[in-house]
Order: sequence, then structure tokens, then C-alpha cells
Amino acid sequence: MEVREVPVPEPDKGEVLVKMAYAPLNPSDINRLKSIGEDELAYFIPGLEGSGIVVRAGKGILPAYMKGKRVACNAAYSYSGTWAEYMVTKASRCFPLPGNISDEQGAMLFVNPMTALAFRNIAVHEKHKAVISQAAGSALGQMVLQLLQKEKITVINLVRSDEQEKRLKSLSGGIVINTNNPDCYSILREVIHAFSPTLFLDPVGGEMHDVILSLMPENSKSIIYGTLSGEKLEINPRTLIAANKTITGFFLGHFLQQQNGVQLLRMVLEARRFLSREHTIQVREHVPLEKVQDAIQRYMQNMSAGKFLVALHPDN
Repeated sequence: MEVREVPVPEPDKGEVLVKMAYAPLNPSDINRLKSIGEDELAYFIPGLEGSGIVVRAGKGILPAYMKGKRVACNAAYSYSGTWAEYMVTKASRCFPLPGNISDEQGAMLFVNPMTALAFRNIAVHEKHKAVISQAAGSALGQMVLQLLQKEKITVINLVRSDEQEKRLKSLSGGIVINTNNPDCYSILREVIHAFSPTLFLDPVGGEMHDVILSLMPENSKSIIYGTLSGEKLEINPRTLIAANKTITGFFLGHFLQQQNGVQLLRMVLEARRFLSREHTIQVREHVPLEKVQDAIQRYMQNMSAGKFLVALHPDN
């Protein structure tokens, strides 16, 4: 990646120009960087979500309403992402921030909170009584745990280090299994036998996915929403056929497109309440735009240690 100066974009009808304050580094951002096509290289600007102030408005009632407001926002176009001093996006992709949510926390309103709420909605709608959550020590994993516990759903948390195990046990006092433990599969087998989890949330993938799914009861379902292992997902067909198990992918953008306006607004308002009253996302470091490449490398080494926030206007 390189930092370049480009003209400040002008908002068209239904759009706004946001003077960006902060934008997080998310695994979804990194996955998007890995999938850039050659035809996108000349104009692509990364960054899926962030916060800032709407400084210009295109034609329309909603853009006019948003002008001057401090907002959480997400990118609508590949040529105008949040890792920039200014971003053009659809006014419908912006949501005003209340005074009790900071620019830092507001920058992380969408990807993690909305994904956690989506998983909560799926678990409740499909009547799962127990859930396995992989990479549970991450910011998203902790949100999933908190939301599912409120619904009285048992969460079996899988983590990858002693530090994450201790931290998560101190937060929940619930079931936490360290996958680096040589006995993790025997422990997991006993826990699965005791609680019969029927939903597996997995951002890691790799060969562990098939092993865990094979241990789960009949009619279980797994949701793949990341590829942190970097490995191919190989599934023994017998795992699916013999016990009527299913695997599905999850991408937040597709999920949100399936929601009507009322459902989407309800989720955004709940995400705002969640961040303002119940959960604070840990921020590890603020980095200037020029240091993003280095920050990505350090973030990937320990994604559970807290978020990196890109500070787009640090002088402010």
C-alpha cells in the first residue's frame, strides 16, 4: 500500500462527504486487501467503517439532515474507503452518534457490533440452546459472548492462548477451552456431550473446523465468517450427510442487504445502545495513515490485544 494525495471527492445526489476522524483495522479489511483485483489497483481506497463529521451534502432530504452531524459511517464504494481524510458515501450509510459515544468507539459501530447482533438474532431465531464460538478472545468474540449470555444461551468459548483463557474466564466465568492445550479435543468432546451445542461460529477455518463439526450433535450448523488460519476448509462429506449438518458462509454486507429499513434501523440503534451502555471496545493504539502498513503487521500478530485505530486528522 502507499499513501497518495487525491482530489477531495464531491458528493452526488443522495451522498455526503465525511471528514474522517478514525477508522479501525478489521480482519475484514485485511481480507478485502488480499482480494483486490488488478483492475482496482489504480483507484482502490481501503477501509470499511469509521467515524467523522459530515461536511458536505449532495441533493436530497437525508444528506441535508446529516450535514454537520458527527456520524458513524461505512464505505459504499471501493474508490472511497474510510482510510482517507475524506470519504464520499451514501447518506443512508451514516448514522448520527450520540454524545455518550466517542469518535473512537463510534468508528467501530458497524462491523463487530452488527456482526455480533446478527449472530445473536440467528441463534435466537433458530432456537439454539448452546453455541461454540471460535476466536472467542477477540473483540467480536467477547461481544457475541455478552449478547448470547443475555439470551440465556450457553457459549463454549475457544481461544488460542493462556492469556486469552484467563481474560475470558475473568469476564464470563463460563466455558473456555484453550485450543493449544494438547487435551483440547477430549475436553471439547466432554463439553459438547454435556451441553449439545448446535451452532458453531468460526472465523478461523482450516482442518479444525471439520473436527469440531464432526463432534457436534445431529442437525448442527456451522457459520464460516473468516479465514484467519489461512488454510483451506476441508470437510468430510460424511460429517454433513450422516448427521444432517450444514455449513454456511456469512458476510455482514449481504446480511444487512437482506434486512428491511426498519430491521436495519433497529439493529443500528441497538448497536449504539450496546456501545454506550454495555460494552467498550479496547483500543490498543492510534496510528497515522502513513503507519498503516506497519500497524497491519502488528495487528495480525495478536488480533485479540485490542484494536488499532487509524487517526485521519490527528491534529484535531
